[in-house]
Amino acid sequence: MVEEILKDLQVLVLAAGKSTRIRSIAGDNPKPLIPIKGLSILERNLLWLSEFGIEQVWINLHYQPEKIEQQLFKNKNLDLKISFSFEPEILGTAGGYKNLEKFWQNTTLVVYGDSLIRFDLEKFVETHFKSKASATIAIFNQDINYNTAIAGGRVLIDNDKKILDFVESAQDTQISLSPLINAGAYLLEPEILKLIPPDTFFDFAKDLFPKMLEMGYNLQSYLIDGYCLGLDTPESYTKGINLIESGKVELI
Repeated sequence: MVEEILKDLQVLVLAAGKSTRIRSIAGDNPKPLIPIKGLSILERNLLWLSEFGIEQVWINLHYQPEKIEQQLFKNKNLDLKISFSFEPEILGTAGGYKNLEKFWQNTTLVVYGDSLIRFDLEKFVETHFKSKASATIAIFNQDINYNTAIAGGRVLIDNDKKILDFVESAQDTQISLSPLINAGAYLLEPEILKLIPPDTFFDFAKDLFPKMLEMGYNLQSYLIDGYCLGLDTPESYTKGINLIESGKVELI
């Protein structure tokens, strides 16, 4: 059952960022094309998706899209049907999802193409469908899962893993003490598309998820069993490479 769902799962890989904070590493290339042991971050994430039976993906593009297209075209090991969505004006993470609204008829997996992430997608899908959530956010525990200490949205959950609070930039509040962090992978139901304004910059973490909580939507979490290496800055990139070279993080 889960294998069939994964085979037919609609997937969006976000790769439209400008790589501003990591320009010293990326140079003029888009951040998803930063090489990690001979393969780009984006290629490694696509191979991960393929491992779980994913057959087709959408990738949104903005900054130097031709470089990403050319790199993926050259990689003959990617057993995926890839479609591209170019954004003349960058729309943000949720805006990029909204931009392809007509294609999202069922559950959609969204993955950040510029972070190196690994976990069990089958269990992620099982958790999402059992909870009947409108959205399920993959999270990691910064005290347990290997990560690069680039804290994203912090999460508070109850005993049933339902999300109680989600804050992108936590200050001196209870949530700032939570070790649970947004891992940048989501399972989304098409019903939430109506919450995203069209042709507008809109972010999952800053805009959509807080809005869903305010409106009482069922927003669930899934604690990953792998790692999440955010590679947004030279410092986080160095930490990620150190984790890989030390053998603590294994690449496929």
